[in-house]
Amino acid sequence: MWNREHIYPQSRGGFSDGISTSADGIDVYMATDATMTQHGHSDAHHLRPADYQENTSRSNSDYGEQYNGPEGNKGSWKGDVARSIMYMPLRYNDLDVVSGNPDDSTVGHLESLLIWHKRDMPDDYEMNRNNVVYKWQKNRNPFIDLPELVDYIFGEKSGDLYTTVQILKNESDIKFYPNPVVDEIVFNRNISGEISIVNIVGKEV
Repeated sequence: MWNREHIYPQSRGGFSDGISTSADGIDVYMATDATMTQHGHSDAHHLRPADYQENTSRSNSDYGEQYNGPEGNKGSWKGDVARSIMYMPLRYNDLDVVSGNPDDSTVGHLESLLIWHKRDMPDDYEMNRNNVVYKWQKNRNPFIDLPELVDYIFGEKSGDLYTTVQILKNESDIKFYPNPVVDEIVFNRNISGEISIVNIVGKEV
């Protein structure tokens, strides 16, 4: 039986509170901002198809210490889960991911999620999914595009200034500065073609 799983559990996010948040299709949007946590209910960056019984078994347990996936799984999904969960508090102000196993609106066991992220880095499937979600929602999960950001927000480099970003194209040697960008952007060499600039939460600016 097909089931839609909220990677960040509904009961911890309060997604069922308030107005309906369903859109009718591509390029159909509701006004939203970082304070509207209820819109996380239909945010595709943390929605996945799931086995009904497995989803019921997981309930709202934290990943890692409390829930480690189906018995015998190879863990190839763990980095995807970690980046989905860490995206949510970046997108919605009232959400958080912390150490330990809290029982309120936060999600716990950050230590496991950081390990999962590093052991299972973004692959072609996850990057393509990020592109598809962008076409519908017009925002991206920046931890898929720039995996190193996880350390600057949740990991050992938390609080440090993030100063260097690689352009997300095949030519990985293309870089720009300053970051954050104010008024002017400088590239390290001549480039041609169309360039899109997105902010820290993946919104095109």
